[in-house]
Amino acid sequence: MLGAAGLSHPSQLKPWHLQVRASTGEVVRGGVTYTHLEAGALVSGAVEPRLRREWHRANPESFAPNF
Repeated sequence: MLGAAGLSHPSQLKPWHLQVRASTGEVVRGGVTYTHLEAGALVSGAVEPRLRREWHRANPESFAPNF
């Protein structure tokens, strides 16, 4: 998939390389759907409250939901 996008390494993958189907059925670029964050923004807390809550819910030890 990376090669088809003209990329040679996963670190080159950006949101605009993705196509996402919205709830309306429309296909939109990932850059429109996903919020761009600067490096370290989640760790420093410099993000909107919704993303900050999700970051604090994440558990690096498990994929199990953390409600």
